[in-house]
Amino acid sequence: MNYMNWSEKAYDCGCEILTDNMGTYEISYCPKHTAAPEMYEALKGVCAAQEVEGERVVTRTVPSSADVLRMKKALAKAKGGK
Repeated sequence: MNYMNWSEKAYDCGCEILTDNMGTYEISYCPKHTAAPEMYEALKGVCAAQEVEGERVVTRTVPSSADVLRMKKALAKAKGGK
């Protein structure tokens, strides 16, 4: 791809967006945003074990070991690991 007419916007998180004057764009995600889908899924699993009663969180079940492993992997990925 010819990047001669492209402009780049870098964000504090590390994401970068390249755009051209024709509306084409390319996104390079930072580690945190790359890991966001995995973190979201892991948090859903942990939150399923919790219930909110008024302003109080009540633990219904302990998060599964699979959910905890998903959280640890997602956090490592967000820190730039794999």
